[in-house]
Amino acid sequence: MDNAKKPASGLLVRVVSGMVLAPLTVWLIVSGGWFFSGLVMAGALIALYEWSRLAATSKHQYVYLACAAAYTIVAAISYIFLRFGFE
Repeated sequence: MDNAKKPASGLLVRVVSGMVLAPLTVWLIVSGGWFFSGLVMAGALIALYEWSRLAATSKHQYVYLACAAAYTIVAAISYIFLRFGFE
């Protein structure tokens, strides 16, 4: 019964961060250009961080991290070249 009185603090943090980050994300998408590129890069870096935390429990964590970093770098370079051209 003690669990029923515990506040849902994790949910509150997620709702508040969503209320703050959603308008910022929409603004970055609408602005386009380098703002959108920065958003994509931030997402890639966050994904790399999460992947490294998941792979930290494995005995091959450095191999997984190197592969994830290489994939992120290739994806970022591909995005920049496709978005802004090869000039």
